[in-house]
Amino acid sequence: ARPKAPPVPSEGRMGGPSSGARARDGAAASCTPRRPTRSDEPDVPGAPALAGDGAEMLDAVLRSLQRHEAVLRQDLDRQRAALQEALEARLERLQDELLF
Repeated sequence: ARPKAPPVPSEGRMGGPSSGARARDGAAASCTPRRPTRSDEPDVPGAPALAGDGAEMLDAVLRSLQRHEAVLRQDLDRQRAALQEALEARLERLQDELLF
């Protein structure tokens, strides 16, 4: 059993000793990159079938991001229209108040 690493001093960030968090055993001992695990794979439909081909995987990720972008743009358009409508109604009420 390896001894536990001492707590890392907190510099006002979450995860310091005051929150009960501790440094990982051996976290600073090695800078060698770890091997990716299955849980590191992106959440893309068909990802297991594409695991061997990086170009196909990147294309699948790009398509997924493009779908997300389209959904976000639609949502922003709806929000923009609702905000514009609310601003116009408020401006109309303010103009009416100024006239009377």
